[in-house]
Amino acid sequence: DGIELDVQLSQDYKLVVLHDLHTYKLNGKYDLIRNYNFNELKKLNHQIPILEDILKIIPLNKELHIEIKSNQINNDMIITKIYNLISKYELEAQTILSSFNPFVLSGLKQFSNSIRVGLLWTLCPDEPWFITHYSCYKINPYSFHASIEYMNQEMAEWAKKYNMKLYYYTINNTQSL
Repeated sequence: DGIELDVQLSQDYKLVVLHDLHTYKLNGKYDLIRNYNFNELKKLNHQIPILEDILKIIPLNKELHIEIKSNQINNDMIITKIYNLISKYELEAQTILSSFNPFVLSGLKQFSNSIRVGLLWTLCPDEPWFITHYSCYKINPYSFHASIEYMNQEMAEWAKKYNMKLYYYTINNTQSL
C-alpha cells in the first residue's frame, strides 16, 4: 500500500501538491502552475495543499511516492526543499522520489545517495526529448515507473535485468492488468 503525490513549485516557491502542470485561467487560456503564487492558486482552487501539510499526516506504514514535476534543467530549489521536508518528518525510508526529468533524478542522487529515486517513463510522443529509459544508465534508479500503455514484456525484462523495482501507472481498470 502506498500514497502517490505530484509536487511542483509555485511562483513564490511553495511546494504545491497538484497533478497538472497547467491551470485553467479565467480568460480561457492554460498557464503553468509555476507562473502563479500560492495565494493565486488557492483562489482558483481552494483545495490545493502544500507538501508539508500532507507530510504531517502521512501514515508511517505506507510507502510514499512523490513525483517531482519540473521541466527545467536546474532543479536545485525543488530538490532541496523536498528532501529537507522528507528529512524533517523522518520519511526517507518509506519514500521514493520520482520524475520524468532525469536532471531532477541526477540532482537528487548528488544531493543524497541514500534517497530512493524512480525513473518515470513513457513513449508518448508529446513528451520532451529527455524522457527516455536510457537515463537509467546514468542515474541507477531504485525503480522504473512505466506507463501501462507502452509497457511490454521486453521492457519489463529490461527493468528487472537492471534490478529496478517495477511500478506501472495509468491503470484505470482491471483489463489493463
